[in-house]
Amino acid sequence: MSILSDWIRRVYPPRTLAITAALTLIVWFTGPLDTFEAMPSLFRLVYWGGLILGSVPFAFYIRITVTRLWRSLPLPAVAVVTSLLFSAVYTPVVYGVTLIAAEFGLATMVTLQTMWATTFLAAACAYAVRTLLIEQDQIAAVEAANAGSETRSVWQPRLLQRLDSSVRGPLVSISVRNHYVDVRTAAGQASVLMRLSDAIAETEGVDGAQVHRSHWVAWDAVQAVDRRGGNVMLRMVNGEPIPVSRNYREKLEERSLL
Repeated sequence: MSILSDWIRRVYPPRTLAITAALTLIVWFTGPLDTFEAMPSLFRLVYWGGLILGSVPFAFYIRITVTRLWRSLPLPAVAVVTSLLFSAVYTPVVYGVTLIAAEFGLATMVTLQTMWATTFLAAACAYAVRTLLIEQDQIAAVEAANAGSETRSVWQPRLLQRLDSSVRGPLVSISVRNHYVDVRTAAGQASVLMRLSDAIAETEGVDGAQVHRSHWVAWDAVQAVDRRGGNVMLRMVNGEPIPVSRNYREKLEERSLL
């Protein structure tokens, strides 16, 4: 049960569920693919809600695969490639579910090309919304940091209060250096005299994990995973490489990064 609940939290975070609910209401109301005329209102809600909710794991793992294989692509290109691959994989699912509904007189079939185009556009819109929300979070974090705000928020853990306002921002990584920890954020880097375990305790509210006896990373800041022989390195958004020791690799496996 723990494995299943961890998987659900990873694949269906609150933000994803909110986007899913919003898309479901939009397509329920507009009724694309002739579903407005062919389906009763309640069945149309179940039809689109099920398809959109079921598409999330497909989109999640395709996005991870694209980021891992084409890590040098700019963000717009990643969005296009992810949407193309998703529509190629998920359109048969939409077609199959619609075909079953049509057998009971609850749907009308449209061409496969139309289904593919609709699936692609829906994926592209969802990806754009997700990217926009993430960017807005980062902008809000930097603006609040530059203003010297001492008010904690959901994005700002206690550890950031130890840093100068000029380097406060979304956490990227924490590394041990002698008696100090180097705290890297999206806005810069600072050193703090404290133990790694204490620094990690002050990251509460950030989705991250210790991946080495000397390193902690924020999962959102992991850009790619590099494997060279028996070594595993995380490439962070700031270009920094972080080693992953064998004792911590199961954490990457749990997130389907290995």
